[in-house]
Amino acid sequence: MITSLSSLIRILYCLSMALLLNRSATAAFMIKHAGGRTKLGPEKVRMNRIENVGGDFLPEKTIDDGSLLESLRSRQQEIEKGAGRRYITRTQKGFLNVHSTHESGPYAVDNIVGQLEEGQIVTSVGSYEEWIEHDAGGWSISKFGGFTWLEPLNE
Repeated sequence: MITSLSSLIRILYCLSMALLLNRSATAAFMIKHAGGRTKLGPEKVRMNRIENVGGDFLPEKTIDDGSLLESLRSRQQEIEKGAGRRYITRTQKGFLNVHSTHESGPYAVDNIVGQLEEGQIVTSVGSYEEWIEHDAGGWSISKFGGFTWLEPLNE
């Protein structure tokens, strides 16, 4: 059980480093401090050594608590805006266009980079008004003309 904000930050740091270094995000990691506990604040610097449970050591990194906190706040805002939500594709003609940008509107054909099929599940990485940027490589309209093209999954 996570007992403090600093514990949560350490766990999230380990997972982000695992992803950054192309390590398995599901692998268990332990953080070893060099210097004990510190308060959160931009003036505090902490040295961490991350050890994979299998015994491999990742390089030591210096992190600034203020930078880490700002990064976590930024990610929290992305999540609040819908990043990471999963959607199921609903269609009327069997497909939904994927556009390189949302700026030209749903009728644009010069920026189509792919299609989603009926029932295909995508994960959002961003949004703008009724547009969802997703992991299938572009933007798709979520609601248009009284129809819900990308229906949020309640998981």
